[in-house]
Amino acid sequence: MERPRRDCSFGVLLALLVLWERRLGDRAMMPISILFRRTQVSAGIANFSIMFIGIFYTYYLPFFYQAKGRTAEQSGIDILPLMMGTVLGSGLAGYLNSATGRYTPYLIAGPILYAIAAGLFFTVDEFTSNAKLIGFQILFGVGEGLAFQQPLVAIQAEYADTPALIPQASSMLTYLQLLGAVVGISIAGAVFGNQLSKNLAAYQALFGQEVIDGLKQSVTVIFMLPKLLQGIVIHAYVDALRYVFIIAVPLAGVTIISAFFIKNYNLKERGVKPGAAVA
Repeated sequence: MERPRRDCSFGVLLALLVLWERRLGDRAMMPISILFRRTQVSAGIANFSIMFIGIFYTYYLPFFYQAKGRTAEQSGIDILPLMMGTVLGSGLAGYLNSATGRYTPYLIAGPILYAIAAGLFFTVDEFTSNAKLIGFQILFGVGEGLAFQQPLVAIQAEYADTPALIPQASSMLTYLQLLGAVVGISIAGAVFGNQLSKNLAAYQALFGQEVIDGLKQSVTVIFMLPKLLQGIVIHAYVDALRYVFIIAVPLAGVTIISAFFIKNYNLKERGVKPGAAVA
């Protein structure tokens, strides 16, 4: 009986909160009116999707290198092209926002780039050359950086005539961004664990469930196994990561679709400076 009571209490409290916020109107901490603005909802979905993807690539890509024998420190260096690509994409986005006064085209172009990169990552194996991996990382990073700040810029433009609502609207975007990170890591972890179990199912009698569970928890377990068995596990591990990387493709589609519902104001006409939006 404990769980139904908790669920009921949560529902009642949530309903009371919504009613109270509605009663306060624009004086509310989170005005209900902003939830009915197309750009607010669409920018929130885009922000959720972008962070969903970005966080698990940053988290799981080092595992790819560690599975090939790199240390944790070395794998951090190995993903520098991803970071550099993101910085490059962010800088390019700021320049294009200022030069053209628009933002939704880059919220479409960015996901297209990182969807292509995700498709390329799905083709990798433990023998893929570093040159290709660096290229894939840069492409993904540029796409991520190009799209990352656009939802926030859209919010700045949407509320340019009611600046008092910008803090609340931006806070909602930040909340959805953090939620995207949490959900992204959780789903990526589930996909990775399930795929790794599937890949190693044929060898369960050889390794035992305890070893398989250990591999899900730490990549270093690979190198505790006999040399003759490590190749099998490395291949299974890298293959499981491929299915994590490909998640970015449908999420990129979500971001692109949401971009079409965001009003594409002219930033110059609205008096919005992209640099200020980023800050």
